[in-house]
Amino acid sequence: MACGVPVIVTNRPRGPTENVTCRVDGLLVPVGDDEALASSIAAVLNDRSPAQNLAMQGRSKAQQYAVKGITR
Repeated sequence: MACGVPVIVTNRPRGPTENVTCRVDGLLVPVGDDEALASSIAAVLNDRSPAQNLAMQGRSKAQQYAVKGITR
């Protein structure tokens, strides 16, 4: 996220949903669902506008976790 690229993460019981809002700043796929993972990767590679939006929103969210963002 901090690098400005769209992220795709597996939706584990703890962690990812605390940091990624699906289809807003990244994509969540079910654990072990190879087809969903492949589909999400293809979507990011083939559809530039939504992918750029995910990247932009993700980068913005990542800045919340920067030292300045958490030490105010």
